Amino acid sequence: MKVDGSTDYATSTFYYGQPPNYDWIYYVVAVVAVVMIVVATSRRRPPQTPGGRPKWKR
Repeated sequence: MKVDGSTDYATSTFYYGQPPNYDWIYYVVAVVAVVMIVVATSRRRPPQTPGGRPKWKR
């Protein structure tokens, strides 16, 4: 924890050395989003029967 007397706040770090790089999270989110879009658009819908509902449900 670092306290600076000239300001009204204190800062603390949870790591030593260089700050960690979290850019890989953006790549994972992008890949998951693309896969979800591809799966959602590639699903085939069952063919519709003429007249809407099947005869046994009328």
